[in-house]
Amino acid sequence: MTPITPKYEYDSLNEGRVAKLLSQAKLRFDKHLRVPITTWPWKTVRSRGAPKCDFYLPDSNIYIEVKGWMTLYGLAKSAWLSKQGFPYYFFQNDDSTWEPFIDSPVPITIIDRKSNAALKRSSVFQQIEELRHFARVKGDGCASLSRARIQRHIKGRIENYRNWVGEFP
Repeated sequence: MTPITPKYEYDSLNEGRVAKLLSQAKLRFDKHLRVPITTWPWKTVRSRGAPKCDFYLPDSNIYIEVKGWMTLYGLAKSAWLSKQGFPYYFFQNDDSTWEPFIDSPVPITIIDRKSNAALKRSSVFQQIEELRHFARVKGDGCASLSRARIQRHIKGRIENYRNWVGEFP
């Protein structure tokens, strides 16, 4: 019997796309390794070991989280992980409001704001270039950059809420 949904090698199409781009950039990676922590705020009695990252770059010790749709819960978890003292990179693959061009350690070579799709493509390529840079410097600075971008993104969404609704709880 043919399965209704095809089996993917990755948990999401976004992860599959990023894996392809990492391979094209010649960045060797493993998938779904546990991050190097022993406790975390969302740990429960049902937790079976530390959270897993989506990708790990063994040559530079960088842990990567790939996000498509971003919830406040997911952003909070990623921001917390970025403060734990290991190289952690937050890769946003599917939100045209994500801005990887601000504070980037690499030159911005592609910015096409003609459409949301073109902006997302530019964003993804910018992040791949950043990962190549961080791989060369063994992850130095990638966690603080990721955390700053997450904070800026949350502030922007709060500002949207205030502008659209007129208040914020």
